[in-house]
Amino acid sequence: MLTLSERSALHGIFSPLLGLALFSVASGYLMSLIPLALVSFSLSEALSPWLASAYFGGLLLGALKAQRLISRCLHRVSFIICLVTLLASVLLMYFFPHAAAWLVLRAIAGAATAGIFVVVESWLLLVDNDKQRTTRLALYMITLYAGNALGQLLISAFGVSGLIPFMLVSGLLALALIAPLFTANASVPAAQHQSLSLSDIARLSKTGLIACLVSGLVLGPIYGLLPSYISQFTNWKGDLGLLMAGVILGGVLVQPLCGRLSANYNKTLLQAVIAFIGVAAALSMLLAETSFSLAVSLFVLGGAAFSLYPIAISQACLNQSTDKIVAITEMMLIIYSLGSIAGPLVAELASDSLADLPYYFGAILGSSTVYMLLMLAKGAGRRHIPQP
Repeated sequence: MLTLSERSALHGIFSPLLGLALFSVASGYLMSLIPLALVSFSLSEALSPWLASAYFGGLLLGALKAQRLISRCLHRVSFIICLVTLLASVLLMYFFPHAAAWLVLRAIAGAATAGIFVVVESWLLLVDNDKQRTTRLALYMITLYAGNALGQLLISAFGVSGLIPFMLVSGLLALALIAPLFTANASVPAAQHQSLSLSDIARLSKTGLIACLVSGLVLGPIYGLLPSYISQFTNWKGDLGLLMAGVILGGVLVQPLCGRLSANYNKTLLQAVIAFIGVAAALSMLLAETSFSLAVSLFVLGGAAFSLYPIAISQACLNQSTDKIVAITEMMLIIYSLGSIAGPLVAELASDSLADLPYYFGAILGSSTVYMLLMLAKGAGRRHIPQP
């Protein structure tokens, strides 16, 4: 049973979570829709990684400006502005099916999405209790990933060509506007939001920053390239929606466990273990002989990939004051965006073909595992140095 204070806290975050849920369903459908809809709009499939990088480039630019938007407009109005911008970009993509237009519109969509992420994350994390932040962040990630997983299932139900998919995404985004439109503005005063100085950034957890970067390097290709990999290099193209939903569902189901472990165990060790599990899942994709075995591999890969980001944010926000939360979430999103921009392009340039995508996942997550273990050993060594 929730206490009175817990029920009150949940009421205060209901609006951003409801808006986030509808946004995430639309976003999940759209991320897989775009690479699969290229052929129906007479666009080259080679455009897919560039569209993914354009989106994440916009995500980076949006992250750089999100704090300023929140300071001027507060959380509720900023949420509305970002949702309306994203909605407009989706509609314009349907009416202007040209490569240059899609690249620009995906960059705009990325900027709007960055605003949504920073607004909702900082809205939820504006509390002084680290344990409460961890709980709220777990709720955020569950809502986001559950919506994304549901969005993947819409691929099978509504397809990837014609007007209906774009109208459905637009309708979901329009519904997402209802929550902030009919909610009182919720934010700390704008003057209380502080920027991070260079010394503040230097004091942020290095392993948290690296985990954020690795998360982007993995999730960028998962969103931008994995649908095409499943469609072209597996025998289960017809199960694409379910398989992609499985990736995100893995991220959903592991969030409560990660939230609890993150609050009670060393976060760097936890990141090392998660990255190692991701390596095993990536390599098992190559050995899959049935759709079920591939689904299990993707489920575990999703659980690993989607866990790194929230743990990294929790690590960065540990013992931080509320007036720096917006700036910290913005900084972490910037790092994530840099990884997401590079990920699809590095995955394509580093491999002979898209068929090597599992090796890319294994290499990135394997490098992360080694780094985290080295940082753990370095920290342990410092603790055992005799003090004069």
